[in-house]
Amino acid sequence: MVALLHSAPFLYLLSEITGIWNLLPDPYMHGAGYSIIPPKGKFDVHIDSNADITSGLIRRLALIIYLNHDWTPEYGGQLELWNEDASRKEAEIEPLFNRTLLMNISETSYHGINPVVEPTGRSRYSFMIYYNTAGSILGKEKGVHSSLYAPDCYRPKPTVRSLVRQWTPPVFYDFVRQRIR
Repeated sequence: MVALLHSAPFLYLLSEITGIWNLLPDPYMHGAGYSIIPPKGKFDVHIDSNADITSGLIRRLALIIYLNHDWTPEYGGQLELWNEDASRKEAEIEPLFNRTLLMNISETSYHGINPVVEPTGRSRYSFMIYYNTAGSILGKEKGVHSSLYAPDCYRPKPTVRSLVRQWTPPVFYDFVRQRIR
């Protein structure tokens, strides 16, 4: 599959679709590949690293293929797409089996992943590849950076329950929770 996604004909197809020419695959798959998000796992709102620091290439696109069979919205793990200043969620994409997403990487491509809450404890699986170009860094004034997270003011405010869960030892928290049920 990687050979196909890195092939010249596929790169040409991506260029035709996106208008981004001279795309280069990342043969080392830095930050890409098979992804597992375990139960309760999530990603806060962020933009991806704008460059592959080891090669100096500029990241332009991410291709994600979802791999979970029988995944429903209640299980979480949706990809959230946010507006350019990360102040408002614009869309949610369900991680349905074989759904493939092509996402632009830029200084304003904010996104995050909702917590995975699948009741039997399954993880959310996907496969991702980055595509790069050679040349100047996107957003020159910021330079090369790793992932940047949205300002705290856009994150949900903590609840009493979330604070208790955060500061209570898991064994004690689970014991009390089972007694309350």
